[in-house]
Amino acid sequence: MKPVIGERMPEQITRLGGGLMNDTFKVSSRGESWVLRVFSQGAEVVAKEAALLEMVKGHVPVAAPVHVDLGSAYTISPFIAGDRLVDTLHAATTAQQLGHTAGQTLGRIHHFSFNAIGFFDANLDVPKPLGGVGEVWRSYLATCLFEGRSGQRMGEDLLAHTWKFVGENGSRLDALDDDYRLIHADYKPTNLLVADGQISAVLDWEFAWSGCKLFDIGQLFRWEHRYPPDFHQGFEAGYREEQDLPHDWLALARALDLLNLVGFLDDAEDRPVLFSDVLTLIQRQLESTL
Repeated sequence: MKPVIGERMPEQITRLGGGLMNDTFKVSSRGESWVLRVFSQGAEVVAKEAALLEMVKGHVPVAAPVHVDLGSAYTISPFIAGDRLVDTLHAATTAQQLGHTAGQTLGRIHHFSFNAIGFFDANLDVPKPLGGVGEVWRSYLATCLFEGRSGQRMGEDLLAHTWKFVGENGSRLDALDDDYRLIHADYKPTNLLVADGQISAVLDWEFAWSGCKLFDIGQLFRWEHRYPPDFHQGFEAGYREEQDLPHDWLALARALDLLNLVGFLDDAEDRPVLFSDVLTLIQRQLESTL
């Protein structure tokens, strides 16, 4: 903390919840507070996240770092007050407003476009393009289902149902090619801070990549059946203020989210509670999608 607070001693250090990959602490001194974020993945991820936050600040509410240390893999950012969206979502009088601000904020993230699908390097280039939307979707699902652990954990019936779905609907995802945007890739209620009814900060950018904007929407609406119905309406209105949406946007987004759900089942660790939830979600997605 010395690069920011100098010789002052921190008066209070509190571990913050949220992301599982990194350690995050609130550090306070003389009425000011900062967030110390220690990365487990190394310097390139630190550089990538810092570059992303620098790029989007002014367009998207974020806590851009005031100090970046690549050698020790940490950043220091201003502390931004707010409650996590997951903790405020079910207030009956605010669901539509929260949906609106979540949609508008995501639409602003998706203003940033790139030339290919793939993962960023520290300079926000995409050195290894992955292919088209439908191509990547089919290839990744096939790998998890038939070469990885996912298919075995599904069982024969759900595996067959899932692969039939992939064969019948992949061409609809092919139509989403040539429009590649900044994807937050962890845009969910635990990573959105809310203050005065508006998103005050979007947290945890380390998974961001270039892809189809509906990917983020599918992730956000994964647990839609637990959200107040007004949230959906507010989200669509807010998002459409910033971006176009196809008429079947939610169905396509759910299909894209199968990448995440099937990928969870390929985890090397046996996680029965997670797997049970994921299997229920996959069945729900297949029944309600396209």
